[in-house]
Amino acid sequence: MSEDSGTSLDTAQIANKVVKKRQALRVATKLVGAFGVLAFVAVLISSMSNSESVSNDLPSMLVDTSGIEEGQIDYTVWHGRPVLIYRRTREDLQALQLTSPDLADATSERSIQPDFPNAQLRSLTAEWFVAFSSGTDMGCPIKLDSGRLTDTCAGSSYDLAGRVYLDQPAKKNLAVPPYTVKPNGDILLGGQ
Repeated sequence: MSEDSGTSLDTAQIANKVVKKRQALRVATKLVGAFGVLAFVAVLISSMSNSESVSNDLPSMLVDTSGIEEGQIDYTVWHGRPVLIYRRTREDLQALQLTSPDLADATSERSIQPDFPNAQLRSLTAEWFVAFSSGTDMGCPIKLDSGRLTDTCAGSSYDLAGRVYLDQPAKKNLAVPPYTVKPNGDILLGGQ
């Protein structure tokens, strides 16, 4: 009888150690998961706050526009941020000249952009529209779709001057980086 009680005690001690080890592993797993979530949130908040501002001190980048036809969009990356360059057609320009009550910020008063003489076009020249290619609500990629710019996640729509339509998930117009247009039509992002 004494042998059985010794064996039971050893089994109980082993089971107790296994339970404690499992509890420790669960706590460690939860801590690692919580740390990962916090790190993700910190990176997300940092990227969102950086998307609102563009420093003019960033080195410039020259974009060759010779291969972009009217009605075509080209994408590039400038300092880790996607940029779209769209060559407008005459029809695009005629549509942009109309004042639309369907736009959330038609005069671009709440927009992030350099000073432009024509708020409707939101560009230095009528031919070229340049903007950061990320939606203003979730930062999703922007594509050209049926005469509009559309974000690929929530489906927010912008006109061809990057102005957001009413009743969209996005509430702000697309941000426009500082840029200049060279005499040959090439675009210098961030430079003079």
